[in-house]
Amino acid sequence: MPIAEIAMRAGFSDQASLTRTMQRLSATTPAVYRKAQKQSG
Repeated sequence: MPIAEIAMRAGFSDQASLTRTMQRLSATTPAVYRKAQKQSG
C-alpha cells in the first residue's frame, strides 16, 4: 500500500504530515521504517 494511502487512512491530511509526525516522534520516516520492517522479517 502506498504511504500516501496509509497517511489518508490514518487521518493525516497528506503524506507530508505523516512523515513530519513520524520524524518528530520516532526519528525516522515512513519509508525508512517500512524498509527496516521488511529486512527484519
